[in-house]
Amino acid sequence: MIPDNRLVTRSECNDDNAVLYLEGELISQTRFEVERILREWQESGVRWIVVHMPALRYIDSAGLSTLLGALHRYRREGGDLILAELNPSLCAIFEVTSMEKYFKIFPTVGEARAHYKHTKTASETARDK
Repeated sequence: MIPDNRLVTRSECNDDNAVLYLEGELISQTRFEVERILREWQESGVRWIVVHMPALRYIDSAGLSTLLGALHRYRREGGDLILAELNPSLCAIFEVTSMEKYFKIFPTVGEARAHYKHTKTASETARDK
């Protein structure tokens, strides 16, 4: 029997951007795979991360800490980690914990990717001047 608190991850990585798909529960017992993936991407030069979350049923303080720590690491290196497609229960958790103040949250992965494309283009234009 599979425990209810399992976490399933799937990912897509292209050059300097990636999408991490999460399903299940991101809690203290399941956060290690997410931490590993995000650190590996960072070490390999990936700077723009979208975390896709409509199938994530629950996130606890350890899960929030995992995402927040990665957010700070990516932003220090000129990248970002943004969230997409939070379900209503996750939206409530992010609101109650005030985490929505730290993360950019988009309704779709497409909108999140468009944001990155615009951000990267703007920073490249500024750098070329």
